[in-house]
Amino acid sequence: MPEFSGMKINQGRYLLLDKLGSGAYGKVYRALDTTSPSEKPRYYAIKCLLRHPPGSDKDALQKREISIHQRVSGHPNIVSFHGWFYDDCFVYVVMGLYTGGDLFGAITEKRLFDGDPEKIKATFVQILEAVQHCHNLGVYHRDVKPENIICSEDGNTVYLGDFGLSTTRPMSLDYGCGSSFYMSPECIGPSATGKRGLEYSNRYNDIWALGVILTNLITSRNPWRLATGTDPCFSAYMENRNFLKEVLPISAGINAILQRVFFFPEHDRLSILELRRYITAVEDIYDESKRPGAESKSDSNETWFSSLDSQYIHDAPDADADLSVEESPTAYEGSDPSDFLAPPAPPTRSSTPARGSGNSDESSGTDASAGPITPASNAVDPKVAIPDVSEEMGGAPDSVITKALVNVGENGEPDKQEPKATFFKATLEKLKAL
Repeated sequence: MPEFSGMKINQGRYLLLDKLGSGAYGKVYRALDTTSPSEKPRYYAIKCLLRHPPGSDKDALQKREISIHQRVSGHPNIVSFHGWFYDDCFVYVVMGLYTGGDLFGAITEKRLFDGDPEKIKATFVQILEAVQHCHNLGVYHRDVKPENIICSEDGNTVYLGDFGLSTTRPMSLDYGCGSSFYMSPECIGPSATGKRGLEYSNRYNDIWALGVILTNLITSRNPWRLATGTDPCFSAYMENRNFLKEVLPISAGINAILQRVFFFPEHDRLSILELRRYITAVEDIYDESKRPGAESKSDSNETWFSSLDSQYIHDAPDADADLSVEESPTAYEGSDPSDFLAPPAPPTRSSTPARGSGNSDESSGTDASAGPITPASNAVDPKVAIPDVSEEMGGAPDSVITKALVNVGENGEPDKQEPKATFFKATLEKLKAL
C-alpha cells in the first residue's frame, strides 16, 4: 500500500496526517476534518484498506465488519464509528481518535495499573459494559484482548475496537477463532476437548477472554499460554483450582471470581452482569503477602466470596510458572490449527491480524482488522517476579483436560477426577535438575 500522509481523500474533506499504525492489509492515520472550524479542528482516525472486488467473499467480510462496528457504535466504551467510503482502490473507515495507545501498552509499558485496585476495577467494568452492549445487540466479539482495547490520553477511559472476527451467530463451530492466549478450551476445539463437531457459545467464549484480561490487569501476567492439557500452567490449574492464587498475588475474592469464569461446563460460567457485580463488590484484589515487601494479612474476601467456591484439589506442584503478559499469537484464515497451537512467539506484537481457523462455513478474519492502530510495543518484565518454567517442562497428557471438560456424570455434573500426582512429581524432578 502507498503512504497516505499528506493526501486528501473524500473530495478533500479529510487530510491524512501522521501514520498511527499499520498491518498486513491496511494502515491507520490521524486525519483532520478540513470542514471543521480552524479554532476548533476535528481529528479522526481513518483506517485505509485495500478494496476487494465487489461481490467477492473478502468484500462481503469487509462489509460485515463495517456493518457490525456501525451497529455497536455509540456506546461510551466502544471505538466510535463515523462513516466509511471508498474509491477505485481503497476503502476508508472513519473512527474516533484516541491518543492513549492500547491497553496492552498501558499494562506492560506504562504500568498504569500497578498497585491501583480502583483503577483496575473501573477499567475492567468499562470493558465489561462494552462487551455486554455488544451481546445485547446480538454481536459476539470473539477477539477480546488488550491489543483491541484503546485508551484515552489520560488512561481513565477505554474503548473496545476491531470487530474483524465479530459475528452475530450465538453458536459456532469455528475452532481456533481469535487470539490464542484468550481462547476458551471449547473454542480451541478438539485438541482441548477431545471431541469434534461440538458447537460452542460465542458469548461464553468472550467471557473466558474477560477473565484473562482481569488477570492481565491485576498481575501483568497471563494465566497460561493456551488452555489445553499440553500447557503446564493450564494443566496445573485443572488439577488444582487454587493454582493461580498460589503463584500470583491475587486475593481470595479474585481467585473465587476467576474460578467461576474459568469454569466448565461453559454455560455455568458467571454472566457479565454477575461478573460486574462481584468485581465491584470485592474489597481486596491483591494478596498482600505475595507482593514484594508486604506483610501477610488475612483476606477479608475469604468469607464474602464463599458462595463462589466449589470443591478444589489442593496439591498443586510446587513449581513456578511463566505467566508474563505477551501479545497473543493468532490463528490465520485457512491455516492448519496445529500451526497456531505451536509454542507462542516471543513477547512482541504481531504485525498480522487475528484470524479464524477456517474450519466452519463462517469465515472469520477480514482485512479490516489489520494490525493495531497504535505504535508497536513489547512486553516488559513484570514487577512481581515469578521465575520462568523451563521450556522442557512439558505438560499434562491431553486426557487430563479432556476428562475435565467432557466427562459428565448422570446428574449432569462433571465426574470428579483424581489428582495426577505422578505428573507433578515428575515435573518437580525436572525442575530440580535444571
